[in-house]
Amino acid sequence: MKIILNLNNCLVADSVRMKQGKGIINDVYVNSQKNGITVYISLNEQTGYTAVSLPFTRSILVETFRWVQLTPSEDTLRQGLLALEDNITEVAQRLLFAASVRQEPLAAFHLGLLYLQQGKINSALHNLRFAGLHGVDIPDLYAALSQIYSIKDQLDSASKYAKLFQSKTGFTYSPKIPIANIIETDTICLEPVSHLNLVPKFSQDTLSTKDTSELAKKFEAILKDTVKTEDEIPAIYKQILTYIGGVAAGLILLIVYLYLRWRQKKQKEVINKSRQPKNKNTSAKTEQKKNNDITAKLMAARAYSKSQKNTIDEKKQEKTELKTENIKFEDKQKAIENIIEEIRSEQAEKETDTQISDIEPNPQPKKIVSAKFEIAMNLVEEQRKIKQKNIEKLGKEFVIETSRLNEIARSLGIEKGSLETRKAIENIEKDPERMQKLLEQFKKD
Repeated sequence: MKIILNLNNCLVADSVRMKQGKGIINDVYVNSQKNGITVYISLNEQTGYTAVSLPFTRSILVETFRWVQLTPSEDTLRQGLLALEDNITEVAQRLLFAASVRQEPLAAFHLGLLYLQQGKINSALHNLRFAGLHGVDIPDLYAALSQIYSIKDQLDSASKYAKLFQSKTGFTYSPKIPIANIIETDTICLEPVSHLNLVPKFSQDTLSTKDTSELAKKFEAILKDTVKTEDEIPAIYKQILTYIGGVAAGLILLIVYLYLRWRQKKQKEVINKSRQPKNKNTSAKTEQKKNNDITAKLMAARAYSKSQKNTIDEKKQEKTELKTENIKFEDKQKAIENIIEEIRSEQAEKETDTQISDIEPNPQPKKIVSAKFEIAMNLVEEQRKIKQKNIEKLGKEFVIETSRLNEIARSLGIEKGSLETRKAIENIEKDPERMQKLLEQFKKD
């Protein structure tokens, strides 16, 4: 719950006597003593800690951690730092190397400082570079790299890391530690470094420098809790998470598969719908064409039946007209006979009058043709024309059987006797002498 550090031959500035901590560290208080200072670190809970001295900044790096939550690599690291705190160098070096093999950056940093003090500059360079590439930002890292590059006569890189160290600490110089004997030359490494994954070019060459003037602000990371905020996930939880992730991935794949099938089905439905109107239109056109053909046939049948009906009606009408004309012809024939009788009666009366008029002294001149006779002749001519017209129509429109000829002739009034009479009348008309004799015969009768 409380860490107490006794530092001999040290002084403290009044501005840094009190420091507020973070995480497990509650606060830091520095008290002056006769021979040095005492640092009180108050904690919020019972924890483990390591306190390791850093050679370049001549500082104490205090880190707190929870023993029950350490990973195997972190556990090896803490055991190595405890051995280093107790100056058991061989044990510390072996444990720190084991932690660096497990890719622990802080173990590589402390191991690199040990190699540098032993004169193994190439082995130290590899470990320090690996630590810097994986997030270690302790000022002693830059000071150690600057000294190594100075030994190798790479002054540009040495100057660069010296400036980085000065910007982190606020120092105006770059300190160096004493090295008894440099036992690694050129690129020879006496320690295994193949497990350190390094890029060909040192990535810290591209780091930008930041000017910082306050020493306390630069060492704030040293005093804060360096324990990871996220607890290590147990193996069983990892297995459960892996199983859940696999199930989730399977569900996602299933959903994607079902979605693709659904989309393919919808596309087929859209294609079928787009084709269906065409089929409907084709069937509708075919049906319409059939209906039109049927309608045309019906209309043709109706027209044909109508034409037949009209033909029959026309024939019936013509027969009716012929009958009517025949009736008129008979009426006219009767009228002619009546006229002839009237002429005869009138002739008889005239003869009577002539006998009486013989007694009179001045007899009147006789008329050659009377008006009634002229009317009768006109009627006969008209009757002849009507009969001729009927005969012409009958010759064009009807085919009359021989068996029915006499019947039709009788109904029309053109039997043999009538035809002979008409022929005789025509001959009389053509012969003036016979016409005159006929008139005289009428006069005698």
